[in-house]
Amino acid sequence: LTALGRVVATLIETNTSGKPFVPYNASPLTMVLKAGLGGNSRTALVACITPSADSVGESLNTLRFAMQASHVQNKVQRHSEQSQEQSEKDKIAGAGNAFVLHGGVGTIPLPTGPLELTGHWEPTDGAARR
Repeated sequence: LTALGRVVATLIETNTSGKPFVPYNASPLTMVLKAGLGGNSRTALVACITPSADSVGESLNTLRFAMQASHVQNKVQRHSEQSQEQSEKDKIAGAGNAFVLHGGVGTIPLPTGPLELTGHWEPTDGAARR
């Protein structure tokens, strides 16, 4: 549970300061909960406490953790936005891998505008056989 507390604290810092690394790999529990902690999902937290006098300390720690975890903000995107983003990435990757040089000049179409390439390529014997 200590690793889970560290992940929650890091996610809160990430929301305020933009810290890039979140230690999900510190525990199997945090690896399983990765998608629900600050990911693309809606998350609910259930805190079980008791009014028993002998468990007051544990109940207070549970409430503190729940209060801290409630400050984590998830970045939820609709499925259509995700698929559109993925198709754009695939289109860029495909365009970047397939280009033809004519007279030493080639163009790769990108969403931000065409990228012009210049160069010269001579196939070697090994490349010509493939």
